[in-house]
Amino acid sequence: MITISRALAQDVPRLCELENQVFISSDGIITKRAFLYHVKKDNLLLVCKKNKKIIGYILFFCPANKAYSRLYSLAVLPQFQGKGYASTLIKKALAKIDERYKRIFLEVRISNKGAIKLYESFGFVKTKVLPKYYSDGEDALKMCRDI
Repeated sequence: MITISRALAQDVPRLCELENQVFISSDGIITKRAFLYHVKKDNLLLVCKKNKKIIGYILFFCPANKAYSRLYSLAVLPQFQGKGYASTLIKKALAKIDERYKRIFLEVRISNKGAIKLYESFGFVKTKVLPKYYSDGEDALKMCRDI
């Protein structure tokens, strides 16, 4: 059984484990302290659980004084990738994004063709290349979606 819900403080240790399994350190791994901050603040942090175990999450920054939101991070455990869980997380998160936001931004590794295709399926468009965005020197692709 799959459930999508807001992350709680008790989810943070598992979120940190997931983060370390999915991302390489040069991506800027989210720390325990940062996850706790996002749980307590107005940012949107949703977890995807399968049989009560966290298998993915999505994090949107939702600044109070801006007209845009930012999809900061989306992660699904490798063994569950390609099975629709990321799409489900995006759908649920987009349904919860406050209507005061007119646009959503994100950055993605230019080599991550699967993620780019997924984001395009939700109406995100490529806006520009960010040269050497990641600490390992890889470029990022900036994408946006109007709401």
